[in-house]
Amino acid sequence: FRSLYTKDSDGKVKAIIIDVYIEKQSTVGGLLNEFKSYFDKKYGQGVETEKATSWELPDKVNSLVIQNVSTQKDPGLKIVFAKIGDKALQ
Repeated sequence: FRSLYTKDSDGKVKAIIIDVYIEKQSTVGGLLNEFKSYFDKKYGQGVETEKATSWELPDKVNSLVIQNVSTQKDPGLKIVFAKIGDKALQ
């Protein structure tokens, strides 16, 4: 597990990036589905693309993206909270 907070020029949190690495590839799908279910309940139905699922947060300024970032050696997922359009969400 690793988290990164980026700040804007005023020193306020601009984005939060959470990387979750798991020992087994088979565990990633289940954890990803649990996060999606939680975020769907909290923020409404997410928008799925081929690589990620995203939610617009209630403030209409920020967004949340979750994606499977697994490689053969390092299974895991990434969760990003950032302003809509921020490059951290891509």
